Amino acid sequence: MITLGYVAYIYRIGQMGVSPGEPLPFRLKGVIFYARHVFIPLMILALICQASRMESRRLMGFGWVLLALHGVSDTLLRGSRISILLCALLVVFLYASGGVKIRRKEILVLAVIASGAIFLFPIVTDYRILQYQTNSVFFENIVNAFNFANKDVWAVLKSGIYSVYTRIPGLETAWAVSSLIDHPLGPRLAEIIRTPFGVTGYLNFNIYQVSAEAYTLFAPGFVGWFYLAGGWAGLAIGGVALALLCVWLPRWIYSGRLLWPQLANTFLLWVLFISLTDGALDNNFLLFATGLASLTALEFFERAMKPGVSA
Repeated sequence: MITLGYVAYIYRIGQMGVSPGEPLPFRLKGVIFYARHVFIPLMILALICQASRMESRRLMGFGWVLLALHGVSDTLLRGSRISILLCALLVVFLYASGGVKIRRKEILVLAVIASGAIFLFPIVTDYRILQYQTNSVFFENIVNAFNFANKDVWAVLKSGIYSVYTRIPGLETAWAVSSLIDHPLGPRLAEIIRTPFGVTGYLNFNIYQVSAEAYTLFAPGFVGWFYLAGGWAGLAIGGVALALLCVWLPRWIYSGRLLWPQLANTFLLWVLFISLTDGALDNNFLLFATGLASLTALEFFERAMKPGVSA
């Protein structure tokens, strides 16, 4: 985690509001990004899940610390507003999937972390802008972003709550696109998906008229993505597909074929959360593929270590 974080900082990998610089050979920037974004948190969750199986509170506490450090480092390195909140949600997802038992004091810690993450939403937005506008190191920019917040803490908190309220259900995009577009993409959807930014780029550059050099882009959200794709009919199709996916996949995961069903279901909930809030469905293929490859490798490793279990 430390090594990949350092490399990501030096080569500006995945940093929001910062020019990505020169590409590395063999698509190493993409490999490092998805290793940090998907592989590392999944392995930390596997550690926590295994610690719960062993009933080792010390090992589980070590996993909590690693997950928290990952969320904080991802926020600092990438300027991501959701990283810390997502780490808290991953623990909730793991608990909901039956992979870990949480005591009352751990619930309190999760609540504090989630509240802090909501408070940090507008602060990280300012930090991202500073990263875009200045050449200062990220420590200086995060301090300056906190200095802005000290002027009115209550206003910052309200702004964070509003941002989460509109971002997570995708309400802001739904309101905007339903009033700004005359016709959904329809047959043009396949053409738009093949562009570098996909439907997200179409939303920002064609509908919102955001500059291509802007420090951030707006997420379409699940509702906005399917409305852009096919209007109200597309939204209905997307909703039915989502419902079928949420019914069938967990049944298959817990059918007894997997050795890590709790972790697999946690990843499913993670992908659903990202898809609903971010909505970059056509650009999240590599995220899903990395997670699937990580879980497959974990399954093979577990089966290889257990005599009598077929790989």
